[in-house]
Amino acid sequence: MAGRKRKLTDKLKSHILSLIADGLTIRECFSRSDVPISWQSFRTYLINDEELMQNYIRSKELAIDLKLSDLEDKRKILEEKIESGELDPKAAQSMVNL
Repeated sequence: MAGRKRKLTDKLKSHILSLIADGLTIRECFSRSDVPISWQSFRTYLINDEELMQNYIRSKELAIDLKLSDLEDKRKILEEKIESGELDPKAAQSMVNL
């Protein structure tokens, strides 16, 4: 039995967009107990609401900026360890290869 479609309130929109801007993945965001709506329902709202889509895009941009800053911080730490001799450059290369 399918449940009734959850209404997307302004408060819930803000909460979801904040979580996304903080870097949570779609899966992480929509599996939380404080997000009582599915990704599929939210996606439908996105498709039908241009303002919500623009806010979602801005939230994703903020999340990307956060992730890039995180990577830059990690790169600087590795660089400092290499320059100080604490870490061998080849070992550092192994750490960054995925």
